[in-house]
Amino acid sequence: MVGQRTREWGVRMALGATARDVVRLATKQAALQLVVGLSVGLVIAGLLSGPLASFFYQVEPWDKTIFAAVVLLLSITGVMAALAPVRRATQVDPLESMRHE
Repeated sequence: MVGQRTREWGVRMALGATARDVVRLATKQAALQLVVGLSVGLVIAGLLSGPLASFFYQVEPWDKTIFAAVVLLLSITGVMAALAPVRRATQVDPLESMRHE
C-alpha cells in the first residue's frame, strides 16, 4: 500500500500536508486493515480450535492467554511493518513527486 501511494503522499506534502498528517493517514489505514485481518483470523481460529483440540493431548481449545499473545504479537508486527515504509515515503521530495504526475 505504501509503495503504491508514495506519489500521492508526495503530492499531498507539496500541497501543504505535513509529514505528521501523512503518517497519521497511513497509520489509520494500516490499523483498519490490521483490525479486519485480526478479526477474521480470530473468528476462524475460534471455529477451528474446538475440532483441532481432539487431536492434541491436554490442549485447551479456548486458551485466552495464547489468543491474546498472538493478537499482541501480530499487532506489533503490523504496526512496525506499516511505519517503516511510511517513514520512507514522508522523506520523498514533494517537488519530485509533482514532476512525475
